[in-house]
Amino acid sequence: MNAFKRFLSRSRRLHLTMSCLMGLLCGAVTPLAHADSCSGGGQTITLPFPSTLTAPRDAVVGAVISPWVSTPWQTFSCSSTKIQAATFITASLLMSSNTGYSVSYSGYTFPVYATNYPGIGIAVGWQDMQGGSVVTNDGPINPSVNNGYGYNGSTSVRGLIYAAFVKTGPISGGTLAGQSVGQLTPGTWSYVTTPPTNVSVMYSQSDTAVFPTLNVVNASCTTPDVSIPLGTFPTTGFTAIGRTTTTANFSISLNNCPAGMNSIKYRIDPTTTVLNSSQSVVALDSTSSATGVGVQLLNSAGSAAFPLSSLQTFSGYSSSTGGSYTIPLAARYYQTSATVTPGPANTSMTVTMQYQ
Repeated sequence: MNAFKRFLSRSRRLHLTMSCLMGLLCGAVTPLAHADSCSGGGQTITLPFPSTLTAPRDAVVGAVISPWVSTPWQTFSCSSTKIQAATFITASLLMSSNTGYSVSYSGYTFPVYATNYPGIGIAVGWQDMQGGSVVTNDGPINPSVNNGYGYNGSTSVRGLIYAAFVKTGPISGGTLAGQSVGQLTPGTWSYVTTPPTNVSVMYSQSDTAVFPTLNVVNASCTTPDVSIPLGTFPTTGFTAIGRTTTTANFSISLNNCPAGMNSIKYRIDPTTTVLNSSQSVVALDSTSSATGVGVQLLNSAGSAAFPLSSLQTFSGYSSSTGGSYTIPLAARYYQTSATVTPGPANTSMTVTMQYQ
């Protein structure tokens, strides 16, 4: 009888012990649904691109045609009662069509994704920051790692999205409609000791980065033709090969150049035979009856030959303001034979502009 009572007593103690264990399990598991929480998110953030996207006419496919811009830092604060907890951000790409092009920026290679505008793609990256000062992820958007560790309390993490537009084909002027490009979503990672468990929870309040509707300009300058009177001269003034006349100054006009281009370059090519390449002297054309002279192209000061068929950079262009400009040059007759005969003496050259 006493033995039986002892058994019942042990049995009751066993029952109570299991009930307590179940209580511990319930106490450990239940907070997973309620104790972890995050604030922040749920915003739409606009990438601060200029209102006009200037696409230089001659930019090569794959060229970046806008500045790299970023959203402000977005802050997410999360708390947990677990023994170990961490706050992290996951970045999600909202562009789906990879163009196959890529661009390099800040040491990283970014895939280029198609926008809803022909010839214009976009490269998208992100950063997140732990403790307000340490960047832990940077580069093209991909799944985040845990970030911002804090124990038995709350911690915050910050993130941003940055992007640039890229030329992917021919671009015409028009309107590029705004589009969502990426999201930042906070989450928590927790460690529970009883039983040992890792729990990761993502929260639904994401910040979404968008680019606004933009005006697209196919950028170039207006360049009218130029007629250059070289003057009338007696043949008696041409006494030896290499003799020259007075110079005629002229300018090539670059009108209404839009802002936002990276550079303006130009090249001057003769349409007739080059008679003296080192002196940039070209032959007269078929409308001429004079003989023994050619036309020499000079720099603006008239002090040196201007290089023919050579791409030159126009240094006066301002990308920030655009505007109208001139390229000053000079020309003159240059004696090429011992004998010079009178008559019309004409030639022409072609100016090729390159906008990038």
